[in-house]
Amino acid sequence: MGCVDCGGDNNWDNCDALEIKKGNKPAVLIAPRFPGTKKAAMDDTGVVLIVFWVVVVNPLVGYAIGERKGNVATGIILGLLLGPIGWLVTAMCFSNFQKCPFCSEDIKPDAKICRYCGRDLPPPVTAK
Repeated sequence: MGCVDCGGDNNWDNCDALEIKKGNKPAVLIAPRFPGTKKAAMDDTGVVLIVFWVVVVNPLVGYAIGERKGNVATGIILGLLLGPIGWLVTAMCFSNFQKCPFCSEDIKPDAKICRYCGRDLPPPVTAK
């Protein structure tokens, strides 16, 4: 192996990329490295962090946003599939909650008593 930047004098501290030469075959460029280190820019730790972010963090944030809107499943699915864009879509989605006519707090649509003010709610109006 030799250094692409310095012409192959094996000064690894100044290299940004490595190349491999096998016999008379042309050099193959390997992933760039962090300056001043001997590690590749995308090693196993980086892959694990990206997978953790996509599989764990995105759905959890989607869950938290969806829970406040009453759309937990939508938040998790959009968070997993779209990441931060899914968070925004979930936040902008309609809410499954209704407003209490007495205290204006968000309550579930099938509630008979408001959990905030304790008043009986009028029966829901059904379309005929």
